[in-house]
Amino acid sequence: MIRTIPAVSVALLLSITRALAAEPTASASSDDATAPVVVKVTSLDVVDEGATKGDPAARFGIVNRKQDTCYAVAPPGGPIIDVGVSYTVIPASNVDDALRAKLHADYPKCAIVDVVGRSVR
Repeated sequence: MIRTIPAVSVALLLSITRALAAEPTASASSDDATAPVVVKVTSLDVVDEGATKGDPAARFGIVNRKQDTCYAVAPPGGPIIDVGVSYTVIPASNVDDALRAKLHADYPKCAIVDVVGRSVR
């Protein structure tokens, strides 16, 4: 009985090690469009992209516009984020196609995202 416990422990350790070694390569893809990203807001411009001025459903926060990578934060998070704070964002999935096209035309470098929450990193 004493000899089988180490054998089981070694087998378990090997299987865990293999699983952990395989996991980063599967999830570290840069093409993963749903991966969360932490963004520190260094600048913020609030823009109305809708046909009607002041429409809260079309008010986006353009974050870090003058940097290589910027973000268009979809409503309702766009106007309520703060400069100097880091946020976790994911690609926005609930943006009207016309608004999406207008944002890409006006801000081609900006990825359209939703704020998940503040980040403590």
